[in-house]
Amino acid sequence: MPIAQGLQAVDAVLSSPNWDINRLLMAARDRAQLLGTGSGLPSGYAFGLNNCGTYYGVTNRGTSQELYLWCLSLLLAEYTAGLLARKAAEGHCQQHRKAPDFNPCPDMAKEHMRMLGAFKEALRALIDEIEQLEQQTPLPQPPAAVPTP
Repeated sequence: MPIAQGLQAVDAVLSSPNWDINRLLMAARDRAQLLGTGSGLPSGYAFGLNNCGTYYGVTNRGTSQELYLWCLSLLLAEYTAGLLARKAAEGHCQQHRKAPDFNPCPDMAKEHMRMLGAFKEALRALIDEIEQLEQQTPLPQPPAAVPTP
């Protein structure tokens, strides 16, 4: 389950003392490696075209910034969803969930679920915008063939 994996990966970084953003970038790199190697591409490259000499992937030369950001974005979204769900399940509350009993707060549980729903709607809006980009982004066309005399 990607949400559980994203929650674990980001939580391990954010909950450690003196956390280092580079650990988060390495988690994104590890996720990018899961894309594997695309068919017919050099080792480590998930996307690209041989005839264009343009490749995107994780190799000993580094990770493509596009894939770093792609996977980092997914990790952070998974973390956010997992964190909100975990707080809902715990009934996380600063006022009512206190030692020694740590009784869950049903009101904040509902509020965290409302937050999770709002986050989901924000992601849906982003997906809608991405779909618009897919439809509206003009692609260059090959030059017209020049008739030979």
